[in-house]
Amino acid sequence: MSRFRCLFGAFQGDMADRKNILDLYFLDARARLIDIAAFMDRVNRAGGETDFRYDQFQDALKALESDQPNRAENVLLAFSDPTDEPIPVATTKAACGAWPGEVNND
Repeated sequence: MSRFRCLFGAFQGDMADRKNILDLYFLDARARLIDIAAFMDRVNRAGGETDFRYDQFQDALKALESDQPNRAENVLLAFSDPTDEPIPVATTKAACGAWPGEVNND
């Protein structure tokens, strides 16, 4: 059973224990981090103009460096529209995942 500790050990004891959380989620988080690094490499190698989505992506990454307990909230807010009023007409057919930073003053 000891060779399976990495897989099954997290199901014993307190789930809020740091080791248990790492046992359960470390490999998934590691893979996602590698995906993010590969995405950034592809964007940096590509030509073209700057894009507000990548700027917001980089701002969201800065939120991860914080020691605050609300990193997920801050990452979400980095992509969110901070305005209170809805726009009168959609400018595209689909959401783009980031706020372009234009405030409608009509």
